[in-house]
Amino acid sequence: MADTTISPNMNLTVPTVGQDPGPDWATNLNASLSAIDGHDHTQGKGVPLGAASISIDADLPFNSNDATLLRSTRFINNSTPLSAVSPDLGCLYRSGADLYYNDGNGNQIRLTQGGSVAGASGTITGLPSGTAGASFASITGTFTFQQATNLGANMDTATLIVRYPGSYPAPTGNYVAIQASSSLASGYAFTLPNATPVSAGAMLTSDTAGVLTYTNVDNSSLQLTSNTLAVKALGINTAQIANNAVTKQKTAALYVPISSSSGAFSASGFSIVSITNQSRSVTTYGSPVCVMMQPDGGTNNSYISATSSSVYLYRDGVRIATFGLINPSGQFLANLSFIDTYPYANGPGTYTYEWKVNANGTLFSCYYMSSLAYEL
Repeated sequence: MADTTISPNMNLTVPTVGQDPGPDWATNLNASLSAIDGHDHTQGKGVPLGAASISIDADLPFNSNDATLLRSTRFINNSTPLSAVSPDLGCLYRSGADLYYNDGNGNQIRLTQGGSVAGASGTITGLPSGTAGASFASITGTFTFQQATNLGANMDTATLIVRYPGSYPAPTGNYVAIQASSSLASGYAFTLPNATPVSAGAMLTSDTAGVLTYTNVDNSSLQLTSNTLAVKALGINTAQIANNAVTKQKTAALYVPISSSSGAFSASGFSIVSITNQSRSVTTYGSPVCVMMQPDGGTNNSYISATSSSVYLYRDGVRIATFGLINPSGQFLANLSFIDTYPYANGPGTYTYEWKVNANGTLFSCYYMSSLAYEL
């Protein structure tokens, strides 16, 4: 029989009773007692301690070491969050269904809420799983909302308040509110243009599907000047006006200035002379002109009388009409008139018309008559 045996857990040299002679017996025993005195249940220094042999009844320091190889950590359910004072500063714990952390400044920080990670105060929380998210870029001052990676998210909101992104000019606090009508019959969408307008001053128009496009002002019938859209001068022509569309109420009242009275004018020689006050000027826009000599509107009898005379009508010094007056029986004329088509054929302008007479050696009388000229 062997003098000693080796123990299985601490490798102790155990003397065999009756076999190990002294003084070896005493030496082996002292060595084993020394090993037992220094055992700490590490490998080769005793049987490892199991959970059943440990009852922790006070805080367990790790002396600034890590707890490693943990499968998980299970917390008790604290009925309320732990007070954020010592000794509960820097603590991770559970309260109710959620996880909390008390930081070193005494803030109780809720880490989970509603089955998801809770955001910090003032952030969006409860986003579904996946890659949906809301983020903020401090350099550009921009929030980005995504329903998946690189895929923008739809936004469903009430009134959108838009403010100036920098320091407010005076007065401060002003904003633009974008909101829907309070009496919408159904939802609809506006689709923005796919590019900026090709020229300044374009108008934003929409089709029935709400697709917005830019339409350039033609600067022919319409013009944009100093941010004011208006009909351009001379921009409306016959093509823009429907037949019979312009009523009398829409036209300016026709003002026809009448000359002064001829008074009791008479002539008897053979030369061409101007009839007193019977000259009128008119500015036209390209239509024929009506020229007339008529009673002056006074209480005196107005008439033209001649035995054998010639009355001439001049336009800008050029004779355009000759009236032969032969009244041997003493009859009288109440008026003379003439339609001049020259302005129509030659365009707008200002024309002067004048009545003259050659009595041809007989008596010519023009009593209390006035002349007028107006564009038809």
